[in-house]
Amino acid sequence: MRALVFRAAVANATRSAAVTSSPIVTISWNIVTSNRLRASRCRSLRSKLQPLFAAIEEMAAATREALGEARLAWMRGLGVRVEKNSLTFFLSQS
Repeated sequence: MRALVFRAAVANATRSAAVTSSPIVTISWNIVTSNRLRASRCRSLRSKLQPLFAAIEEMAAATREALGEARLAWMRGLGVRVEKNSLTFFLSQS
């Protein structure tokens, strides 16, 4: 159904205003244009965040090297403590 609505929106995008004023076509066209805007924003955000991610990866590599493989293996074996409101959960890795 979604594919049919999408095809209708694309097919009707160039038709007259009277035809494109149907609610389904209008909603579908809004979805298409908002997805395009979202994709554009993601590309822009990705390029802006790339230096930050590179710096974080560099720090993580230095931290792993400083800790050593034995300490990292020990830390991976530890459980995880999760607190939510008044509940505390201990999640075991084994």
